[in-house]
Amino acid sequence: MVERNNRPPTEGDDNECFGHPSGTARAWLRTDGILFVEVGNEQHRRGHPFTRDDATAVQETLMPFVDTVSSVLTLIDIRAIRRSTAESRRIHPNPKTARMAILVGSPVSRMLGNAYLGINKLACPTKLFTNTDKAAHWLLKEGV
Repeated sequence: MVERNNRPPTEGDDNECFGHPSGTARAWLRTDGILFVEVGNEQHRRGHPFTRDDATAVQETLMPFVDTVSSVLTLIDIRAIRRSTAESRRIHPNPKTARMAILVGSPVSRMLGNAYLGINKLACPTKLFTNTDKAAHWLLKEGV
């Protein structure tokens, strides 16, 4: 059973947090029902590109959550990612994703990401944010 908590589970907590063995992703369900996903590891923070294999690892990490629901609101934190390959950007969200908020590290990243999303439409409504609370508020808004 997934423990619902708005903060990242830490060592010693009883919260259930699913993480990929590569350290590429960890995910947990918040108390408000949002699936929070942290993407990236120390290599990515140092500039190693986020690859197709990394994107696949993220999808594998989410399977325990998305397999049990009909739809999911996802807040994905990609602030640790400095570079990504074109192949990794071709991996699309799980079809059960109803809406996706992407947390980026700066207004410049948000601007560049919005340009990319304007050209490459995803199957679900997707918006970029630099603030976690604003991202969660948008996800939970009715009729988005």
